[in-house]
Amino acid sequence: MAFLAEQLEESYKYEFSGAIFLMSELWLSLLALGLGFLAALLPAFGAYKVDISATLSK
Repeated sequence: MAFLAEQLEESYKYEFSGAIFLMSELWLSLLALGLGFLAALLPAFGAYKVDISATLSK
């Protein structure tokens, strides 16, 4: 990773570091987790409403 950062610094004349964690990255991570949780809940609620005995008897 350090090698890649060094190559990018030479190419772009900008300092790259993986040691810095920005607050916007935290919000982006929380948003992604929230959307993933919501995407998992929607089919779960649909499966919850299914009548298992009626489905298996078909």
